[in-house]
Amino acid sequence: MDKNLTVLSLFSALTTFAGALFSTVFSLYLWDRGFGLLDIAYLSAISTGVSLIFSRFFGILADSINKKPFIVAQGILISAAYFGFYLILRTYGVSLLSLEMLYALLGFATAVGTGAYMAATTTSLSRLNTGRATGTYMSFSMIGGTLGSFLSGYLAEYAGMDANSAFAASITLIGTGIVTVWYSEKNPNNVRADKSLFKKALKQAVNGKLRGKGSSLVLLLVIVTILSIANAIYFLAFSIKLYVMLGSKTAYGVVNGIGGLIGIFAPYFIGMLGDKVGKEKLLIAGFLIRDVFMLYLAFAWNLPVAIIFWTMPVWPLIYISLVSLTTEYAEVGAESEVQSIRNVIYSASSTIGSLISGYIASLVSLKENIYNMYAILFVGVMFYFVATILSILLLKRRNSHSLVEWASKHRNYSEISSEEQVK
Repeated sequence: MDKNLTVLSLFSALTTFAGALFSTVFSLYLWDRGFGLLDIAYLSAISTGVSLIFSRFFGILADSINKKPFIVAQGILISAAYFGFYLILRTYGVSLLSLEMLYALLGFATAVGTGAYMAATTTSLSRLNTGRATGTYMSFSMIGGTLGSFLSGYLAEYAGMDANSAFAASITLIGTGIVTVWYSEKNPNNVRADKSLFKKALKQAVNGKLRGKGSSLVLLLVIVTILSIANAIYFLAFSIKLYVMLGSKTAYGVVNGIGGLIGIFAPYFIGMLGDKVGKEKLLIAGFLIRDVFMLYLAFAWNLPVAIIFWTMPVWPLIYISLVSLTTEYAEVGAESEVQSIRNVIYSASSTIGSLISGYIASLVSLKENIYNMYAILFVGVMFYFVATILSILLLKRRNSHSLVEWASKHRNYSEISSEEQVK
């Protein structure tokens, strides 16, 4: 396996482990402390807002300079945020202001390095093998996510949420150190990071032009938008529903861990399958499977089916396809920028979805009657149906473009043959 892909995959495994260790149960911790869904959504909105402001700017800088410094900076900032959570939890100084500041720091960290990291990963092999590269790093991520999910609930209940935060900060630093020492740019840009470069990046960030395959890229980003809203509406509420059905953070963490365990190898093979049959087809398959389960579980309180839905590896069909297609639809040399735009759109739309979920929760008095959750979940399903339809249109657009390219090549070949016959 490519050295850089190995390094980035290890980094992904460690940072995902840290992220799962912290985030799997932190929303539940806030819920138990009296925060409502709208409060949690508000905190997520702060993180997203900061990311929205800076992501494209740092993505352009990463394309112009080199990707490694931005990946390293992201790791350091995320570790600092986790350590900040540790401090406020350790001193029992949890307040809305302290949470707002730390969520803002997480948002800034996401803006600094996510575009560079995703571009470096998806282009580590070639643009023809973006699926395999994405699937490889996602398999490593699942290893980390699985371990983090298994430990998260247990550690939070028996050692405290502050222990989760401290452990997450340390693991993230280790992953950052691995990238610092062993990652090397394949085609380093010998560009001086002076004031003119920053001004150019800022001007380009403000410019709304997308550097990629026009309407196909736009449609892909619309799908990302709808999907993100749907996920935020549905899964924020469904995670609470599953938690209530299971009855403890430990059981919730174990179920998440089982899902991760099942999904460890799936991304790698799904990525290779996407390179062979087409990512658009995998995207549609993922949507259709989720449509069925999500509609049923919007109304049913069926624990076995809920566990099957939560643990089955359907998400790689969707996520790997979207990430890989983002790089494929981007111009060469603009991968970090376009990945940053995708991430910003996903995060911003996720915030919108979380706010919608929280608002509906307040309308139906979810705190007083948990069974009113069906109203939130059904709205999320409707967004998923829309995303499914758009993914079918994306496949048709891809097929029509392929047909045009084939016809063009065939016409050119016929013209050349005719000219040779004349000669």
